[in-house]
Amino acid sequence: MEESIFQPYLGTRTIFKMDREILRPSYIPERLPHRESHIDQLAQILVTALKGERPSNVLIFGKTGSGKTAVVKYIENEFRKADSAHMVQYFYLNCEIVDTPYGVLQSIGNKLIENFHQRIPFTGLSTDRVYNLLREKLDEEKRVVIVALDEIDKIVQKNGDDILYQLLKINDDLSKARVSIIGISNDLKFTEYLDPRVRSRLADEKMVFPPYNADELFDILSERARLAFENGTAEDGVLHLIAALAAQEHGDARRALDLLRVSAELAERQGDEHITEEHVQRAKNKIELDTVIESDPPGDPVERRDREPEAHHGRGLHDLSRALPEDRNRAPDAASRDRPHFRVGHARPRPRPRPIVRSGRPHEGDSGFRAPARREESPREG
Repeated sequence: MEESIFQPYLGTRTIFKMDREILRPSYIPERLPHRESHIDQLAQILVTALKGERPSNVLIFGKTGSGKTAVVKYIENEFRKADSAHMVQYFYLNCEIVDTPYGVLQSIGNKLIENFHQRIPFTGLSTDRVYNLLREKLDEEKRVVIVALDEIDKIVQKNGDDILYQLLKINDDLSKARVSIIGISNDLKFTEYLDPRVRSRLADEKMVFPPYNADELFDILSERARLAFENGTAEDGVLHLIAALAAQEHGDARRALDLLRVSAELAERQGDEHITEEHVQRAKNKIELDTVIESDPPGDPVERRDREPEAHHGRGLHDLSRALPEDRNRAPDAASRDRPHFRVGHARPRPRPRPIVRSGRPHEGDSGFRAPARREESPREG
């Protein structure tokens, strides 16, 4: 092996018994502590799919890290075990990643197309053409398709609720297949912005996931630590500390798992065999610092303060209303005499409000999209 910068670290003893992915939120364990009742409730709603019937649409609400996504993916694994007749197809999409109507329709359609050369392209077709391709592909055989849309509020905020209307209405255009929607959101109020017809169809069933408390987070961490480490690597005192810290962050299980994983990685880099409270505090500081750096815009507050003196000397028309007291008594310099003079307190012009424009709905039985129109000029047909 050629010499490289990694050689000194390759022989380091690992603190992990198994893959460290076990401590990531994306890992779905065989048991989800303190979400058994929610799993059971969702299973009762969706079991009709195994009988070839369309289950009710479901909206799941809860704060970040409350187990919503984990439960939905857990149900997907359970369908694979129970669906020996291959009657159900279960698709999960994150609408923060697939965030356009075209992308959602294309992603669902391509999951149904095995031949790579027949797949729907990422771009180049009209949205109504992609809708028709999806509808044709769905109806090739009798099946129930369950589409789980995580972060569903994000695509509504960006594009309106047209894509939801299309997915909810698609059953009217199908003769063999049936489609049900599971929507996942951490915004309890996002349905207030939906058209009433979309809201009523989408929210056949509602589920709310409460935040975890410190004791529940401790149970979750104990289960993961048992899988990830040898006995004694992460003692109960350390896990209780992590659970307490995460409970302060609205009971965020993702935060708890990240804290445990980063604490273990810091201990591993130091060559320690046990995770200590010091590792946890350092991990907490590291995660918080990374979060601040990621969320701070290029013009951070310090940089903006540094630029304020320059902005003060070169203020324009709209900044004159914010003139400082010392400016009012200062004699005008040569450059300021050449500028137009405005009285302090001159009103700052306000931007004109933009009209609300959103796309229209297709006619009943029409799978195409209309041209964008104002809501008041083109109400949805009854």
